[in-house]
Amino acid sequence: MLRSIEKLPVVIGFSYLFLVMTSYYILKPVRESFFLGEQGYKNLPIAHLMVLAATFLTVILYSWAARKFGPAKLILAANIFFLVCVVTFWLVLTQLGDQPLIRNNMAWAYYCFVSVFSVFAVTLFWSVVHTIFTTEGGSKSYGIIGAGATIGALTGGFLTKILAEKAGTDNLLLIAAGLLTPCVFLGIQLAKFSKARTVKTPTSEALELSNKKKRYRSAVEIFKSSPFLCGLGAIVFFAILISVLDDYRYGQIINETFPRVSSSETANLSPDAALAQAEVNDQRTAFFGNIYFYTNVIGLVFSLILTGPIQSRFGPAPGMYLYAIAVLASAIAFIVQPSLNVVFWASVCIQSVSYSIFQWSRELLYTVTTEEEKFVGKGVIDTFLFRAGAAGAAISLLIAARIGVSDANPDGLLTGASRSISWVIIPVVGVILYLIFWLTREFKKKRLLAETS
Repeated sequence: MLRSIEKLPVVIGFSYLFLVMTSYYILKPVRESFFLGEQGYKNLPIAHLMVLAATFLTVILYSWAARKFGPAKLILAANIFFLVCVVTFWLVLTQLGDQPLIRNNMAWAYYCFVSVFSVFAVTLFWSVVHTIFTTEGGSKSYGIIGAGATIGALTGGFLTKILAEKAGTDNLLLIAAGLLTPCVFLGIQLAKFSKARTVKTPTSEALELSNKKKRYRSAVEIFKSSPFLCGLGAIVFFAILISVLDDYRYGQIINETFPRVSSSETANLSPDAALAQAEVNDQRTAFFGNIYFYTNVIGLVFSLILTGPIQSRFGPAPGMYLYAIAVLASAIAFIVQPSLNVVFWASVCIQSVSYSIFQWSRELLYTVTTEEEKFVGKGVIDTFLFRAGAAGAAISLLIAARIGVSDANPDGLLTGASRSISWVIIPVVGVILYLIFWLTREFKKKRLLAETS
């Protein structure tokens, strides 16, 4: 009986993630290409700091809303907001995008929006899902639900790859908006299921009885009382720090391969030269779409064939260790031979492992936490700490770019960044490996305690 009941939230969750991720993997290649074309890779650290500021303000609003409103209202408001923003960006870029100043500033705004969207859309979804499934149910279902994200990402990458040079980069946003529209209704249905099926632990019940006026404690109180949650936050912080360092060296090589001319410079080009540059911009977008297409072809295989069986039998440890190995291997590859091919396959390997099994393994760890840790604690981890990791990498890059600057080394310590960054990533992977060991050990203890209580 339970298995038949659980089919509905699995189907809804699969569909929701499919649509959200299809949309995101159209918005994301546009973001990467648009920003690199207008601002260049050297401005990526500043963009990440701007994203941190935007995320900080948003997470305050999110934490307040999570305490005050139920999942249904929260997920409805968030989806409507995201949809309106995407349509607004499309209108501005298609109607006013020929004005250099507007297009140049929009590159910053759009980069921030897509970065915030990627975090909050998925975080809110999993916060709701974690209240529906038990640890056993999550072990069996998360791989299937996660496959919706992988198939959606694959579809988004494929659509971008095919349509970028036909429809143009800007018009891809309208397609993304159409895909987001059904999520408004699916999110409401999922939230209703959560309200009816919320899984409560003895700890969460005691908290509700002792503090009826305030549904959740503050984020600071929650983290101070939970070393396990702090460990989850740390692993997210370091994983994103590595991701931003990778983005910088990827951008350096991509800008060399697809030369950029900003909109202000394009205005001074001849019509033929401007058209040629527009084609280069669309080719850059298609390149990113191609990365995400292959990423999710491989990720789909992992999600459908390996993630569920591995998690059911061995728990979250194998998927998390596999991610660390992939990062370490890519760092070595950049030391040996930095090139566009290495950018392509390193990105494909790391992201396919991350999105298919590492992310769902990490999500599985939350099934042994309390309800307030799932909503408030996870919200802080996947938003503020996520962006704090990006900001840490951004500040490090900005400082390194200013140390040892000379005519021979115009980029300071970042001269030859493709190789030098690897020597930073390798010890960070060592820290991640320790965190994985500790977290998975604590997970087993918490799971055993829950099963015997």
